[in-house]
Amino acid sequence: MVNRRAEARMQTLYHARVYDVQTDELVGYLVEVSRHGVRLMAPRPLDPRANLVLQFHCPEAGDGPRTTTFKAQVQWCRRDPNLDFWAAGLYVMENAEELFTLFLALEEHLCTKS
Repeated sequence: MVNRRAEARMQTLYHARVYDVQTDELVGYLVEVSRHGVRLMAPRPLDPRANLVLQFHCPEAGDGPRTTTFKAQVQWCRRDPNLDFWAAGLYVMENAEELFTLFLALEEHLCTKS
């Protein structure tokens, strides 16, 4: 299988919840992050090419809780080997840098905490 990924992605230590801003429903759990994309584990399938406005709440990022909102487009979605979830790749269209910076702060906080 050819890897077409333009950016390296990092697995998360903490699977933060990601919510739909409009409905406040859980969309999935953040499991991998790159500079312009995320992979979520979702409790239900996401529609490929759907544009979503999502919110990521970071419970601890060194300086306390923080939240960021970002726009993303679903690139792909398929059943995960863990049949309770769907894996989905999203391209972050807006606020990618803020999301990535918050993710790095959370990961650093978790690493220094343990």
